[in-house]
Amino acid sequence: MTFTVFRVFRDEDRTRIDVDGEVLGWGVEFPSGLCVVDWNRMVFDEDDRLDHPHLSQYGSLEDVEQGTGGEVVTEMTFTEWSP
Repeated sequence: MTFTVFRVFRDEDRTRIDVDGEVLGWGVEFPSGLCVVDWNRMVFDEDDRLDHPHLSQYGSLEDVEQGTGGEVVTEMTFTEWSP
């Protein structure tokens, strides 16, 4: 079982907004494959920004890239942990 921490960055060819290299969101992939992304709302223009924090769920890291139009960069993978 693995638990993966990742960031989502803009993909110049697929992301419609320009965020000057800032991270679009931070996420985790759970052992089930479920991925949850917490969006960096402050990099979005005020007209495109949600007023409150927002989480998105995806079925895999590939789904994150497809759904966000961004690039997933793995920061850390935990292969074992205990409660």
